[in-house]
Amino acid sequence: MQKLTLEEFGLVMQHALSNQYHFNQRHGQSIFNATYELFPELADSLRTTGAGCFYNDNKIIHFVNAILE
Repeated sequence: MQKLTLEEFGLVMQHALSNQYHFNQRHGQSIFNATYELFPELADSLRTTGAGCFYNDNKIIHFVNAILE
C-alpha cells in the first residue's frame, strides 16, 4: 500500500479544511474525502478497515497512522 509523505499529508489536510469550510463536513469525513480525491487508491484500501474515519471521527488517528510513512 502506498503511504504519504509529510508534504503529501499537508496537501490532504489543506484540502480537508477546505471541504469542511465549503461543504460543512465532519473532521473524519473531510479527511477521508480529501484523501480519496487526491489519492483514491490509498483511501479505497482503508475504506472498510478499522482505520476508515468517514463515519467515525474517533478513528481519525488510526487513519492518519495508516496513511503516513
